[in-house]
Amino acid sequence: MLLALVVGVVTYRAFGRQVIVPAATEKSYGTETLSRADEANRLLLRLKSVLDNGTRKQAMALAAPGEPTARHDLGMIYDNVHDLRVADLSLRFIDDRPGELSDAERRTLGR
Repeated sequence: MLLALVVGVVTYRAFGRQVIVPAATEKSYGTETLSRADEANRLLLRLKSVLDNGTRKQAMALAAPGEPTARHDLGMIYDNVHDLRVADLSLRFIDDRPGELSDAERRTLGR
């Protein structure tokens, strides 16, 4: 139910606007290289932690800098989770480009 609410809010906010999905990128953190999916999963883990044990301000701080709409939406998600007394929340990232392989993966798999 909450997921439907979140999807509804995001869909409502995006209606009539151009939605730009960032390209799949990899970022290097020290010796670790993270894909966009890895970064998304890390963000979802931080969001779940904040929704379980944090404050509204901490939830809003997860928004990208200069994104007031995202800050507002994260505040609304926090409010809804707490107003509805959600006891067990599970979040996951679903790749919008499943099955795409990087050049290195294609070489490794012979495709």
